[in-house]
Amino acid sequence: MMVGADGIDTFLFVAYDKGICTMNAHSAHSEFYFKALIKGISYEINSQGETLKQPASRTRLQICNLPPLELPTAVDNFVYVRITNIESGMKKFFGTLERNRFLLDDLQKMLNDMRSANCKSVFDPAVGEIVLVKNGERFVRGCVVCKTHFMTCTTYLIDSGLTMEIGLEQLYVIDEELLKIPPQAFLMLLDVDIEEPLISNDELSEMIKDTVVAFRLKHVSENGEAFVGAMIMRNQNGEICDLRNILLEGVHSAYISHEIDK
Repeated sequence: MMVGADGIDTFLFVAYDKGICTMNAHSAHSEFYFKALIKGISYEINSQGETLKQPASRTRLQICNLPPLELPTAVDNFVYVRITNIESGMKKFFGTLERNRFLLDDLQKMLNDMRSANCKSVFDPAVGEIVLVKNGERFVRGCVVCKTHFMTCTTYLIDSGLTMEIGLEQLYVIDEELLKIPPQAFLMLLDVDIEEPLISNDELSEMIKDTVVAFRLKHVSENGEAFVGAMIMRNQNGEICDLRNILLEGVHSAYISHEIDK
C-alpha cells in the first residue's frame, strides 16, 4: 500500500536526539535526521545529527546512516540541479546534482537488477534505517522517517525527494553496496515567500520538472533542512528566467542576463 505524503499528518523532516550512526544495515542505526550544511557558515553536526560548536567543514546534505551528498558550490555561487519533485504549493523543490547524472544512471541500473525473490524482507525497520523499497515494478532507496500508522512506514525516497506511506511488506534489506552511495535528492527553497503565484502547479511542473536549473545558494533554512536561494533557467525561447519572477508575474516573465548577474 502506498499513500502520497499529502495524505498523512506527519511532517516530512523529524529530528531526533539519540541514536548510533553506522553504515551497516545489520547494526544499530541513528534515528532520522536530514540536515543541509554550508561550509564555514552552518554549525557542524555529529553522527547523530546533533549540532557541534564548530563551523561545517563541507557544503553538503547529511542524512542519517549514509555518506554525505557534497554540493560543488559556495554562498552566492551557482550549482546546477535537475528538478525531481515540487511540493507544498510550489514552495519546496527537490532536485539532484546534474553533475551526478551518470552516477544516477549507474545507481538505477543496480536497482533495476534487484529481484524480489532475492531480497530479504525487513518487515519492521528502525526509524532512520535505509531500506530497499518496492515501488510498483521497481526498487528505489528509502529512509524510514517514522512509524505512526498501522502496518506502514512513512518513508523518504532519498534519490527523488518523494515521501510516501509504504506498506511493511514492500520494505526490504538493502545491499551494503547501495549504502556507500550518498542520497541524491536534496531540498531547495526560494529566498522569497510568494503566497499567490500567478502560475498553476501544473504549469510550473511542466516548465521545470526534469529540467536543469541554476540554483544560486544563499543560506540554509531556519530549521536546517533546506538550502535557500534563487533559481535561474532558460525558457523554450532561450530567454534567461528567474523563477521568482515567473511565480510573481506568470509564465511569460523573463530576466535579461545582465540583471541576473547583479
